[in-house]
Amino acid sequence: MTATIVVKDSPDESPSNTVLAVSMRKTQWLLDDAAHDAASGRYSTAQAVELAEVLDELLQLVRKSIGDEHR
Repeated sequence: MTATIVVKDSPDESPSNTVLAVSMRKTQWLLDDAAHDAASGRYSTAQAVELAEVLDELLQLVRKSIGDEHR
């Protein structure tokens, strides 16, 4: 199952709290699945790729949410 979060904020705007929260939950679910599957030897390359993409997305959203003054 792959879901994509669509961010409608302009590049200069912070993401809404809802968009950030949804991305955090999605990342949490994928990390939970990854930990479970890795422990039982069932963690696939496809899962790793999806997790990496979602982590990148979350990183971008978090950076946008804190603004340039905190970097």
